Amino acid sequence: MGTQIDIARQIKEAQGDYVLALKSNQGKLYTQVKDWFEQAIEKNWNSVEYSYDDTMEGGHHRVESRQVWAVAIAELPALHRQRQWRGLTTVVRVCSTRYLWNKPSFMTIGHRYTFVGVSGIHYFVWIDHDFVVATPKL
Repeated sequence: MGTQIDIARQIKEAQGDYVLALKSNQGKLYTQVKDWFEQAIEKNWNSVEYSYDDTMEGGHHRVESRQVWAVAIAELPALHRQRQWRGLTTVVRVCSTRYLWNKPSFMTIGHRYTFVGVSGIHYFVWIDHDFVVATPKL
């Protein structure tokens, strides 16, 4: 199917929008985004505009909480190969924490990052499993 950059370009050429995962095998780009979010959170988002929401849900013998941050690409410094991501508007971080009901001391924490190329909408909708958050467009 091609690289994610190629996929994003094809989607935008067809007048579409995209939500594509940023994975750890994307090396420098992934590290830049991860480090930027960690610093922004550590500095309590000093002068950075962002959208945020959180939720907690239970089922299948577990409780999972999710925190979602959405940041306009203009808030981040230039990223590795950023110009190749046609139509990139937003970067999203999801932090999920999962607890098992039958093992109260067991907990897993995961962080996921997503590139979004959305135009002409007033709200961005994040869908992850059964989780939906509408955040104002940045």
